[in-house]
Amino acid sequence: MNLKLGILFTIALAVFLVDLDVEAQRLEPLGGTAPEVRVALIGDTEAGVNFGSVLKMIAAEKADVLMINGDFGYGDSPETWKKRIISSVDTNTLPIIATLGNHDLGSKTNTYIGILNSLRTNKNGLTTACTGKAGVSEGHDITAVDEVCTFKNVSIVGSGIGQVLTKTYLENQLLEKLKKIPQDNWKLVGYHFTLASMNPGIKGDEATHKFFDIIRQNGGIGVQGHTHIAMASCPISSTFQKGAEVKCHPDFTKPEERFVMPGTGIYVDSSLGGKEARARLRCKNPNEKGCQHMVDMISNEGYTRTDGVKKTNFTRFGAFFIVFNVGNDPNKAMAYFKSIDGQIVFKFNITR
Repeated sequence: MNLKLGILFTIALAVFLVDLDVEAQRLEPLGGTAPEVRVALIGDTEAGVNFGSVLKMIAAEKADVLMINGDFGYGDSPETWKKRIISSVDTNTLPIIATLGNHDLGSKTNTYIGILNSLRTNKNGLTTACTGKAGVSEGHDITAVDEVCTFKNVSIVGSGIGQVLTKTYLENQLLEKLKKIPQDNWKLVGYHFTLASMNPGIKGDEATHKFFDIIRQNGGIGVQGHTHIAMASCPISSTFQKGAEVKCHPDFTKPEERFVMPGTGIYVDSSLGGKEARARLRCKNPNEKGCQHMVDMISNEGYTRTDGVKKTNFTRFGAFFIVFNVGNDPNKAMAYFKSIDGQIVFKFNITR
């Protein structure tokens, strides 16, 4: 090897080793402590008494923030939806952020955005936790959450993927936002629309595979509405591609122990906020091809997990909670779905 080639090889090897070191540092447990942050997640609420019951249960759980991922009032007016919220919880102590769904578009859109902006106050902290101002335009992602809302070391991004603007634009926006979030923060991405492979019902590909893959690449937790079920995936490490089977990380062996890291994400569906629970049209059999990643599911047929356990006689409306920094440990989180009759229907730990 001549001198010139030797120098080039040495430089390339050094760069490679630096990259390995950076990746290794990223996967090391974080030190120190962090206060617990409890995030409640729902979608598909309607404006009726069921939504009110879900809200009261969330407040009783002492959630630090509620994120609603689309489809608010359906046939009810935005004003009726707001009245249900105001009569059910104190929005000064329960901050509410949201992304828009397909039932929130058209003439209702600006009204809903106005309502959600009115719920941002100095008392509940949203005026400082969230950057920018909600709106419908490029730069605001067709969402009622603008940019990123940060609570301690938990950063929540809202997206309008699948709605009016070009999907490529929204993919790029999500990627840029996730890159700007501090490395030590938990990353939660809320949106309404989904992929056919990420729901057991009738929904097709209304988001994009690249959008889902950006969440995975950044070790995020994706949270959707739209399907009127509750679901939590395994840690997914396979690339999202049309026609490709979604696969769990090879180290995932216990449903109660899940994890996120760069290249591996978790996806949650929490859309039993008050409207209805819908039937499972696929993934009824735990061994059905392409369904192994859907570890927990609730539909109007009851609760079925991949181990075959079925649970009935519970009220299906409820919320998905994620408690970040459990025991003040910044590497641990706990997730659970709780129904309005007080039952915790499934739960699991998340580490990073």
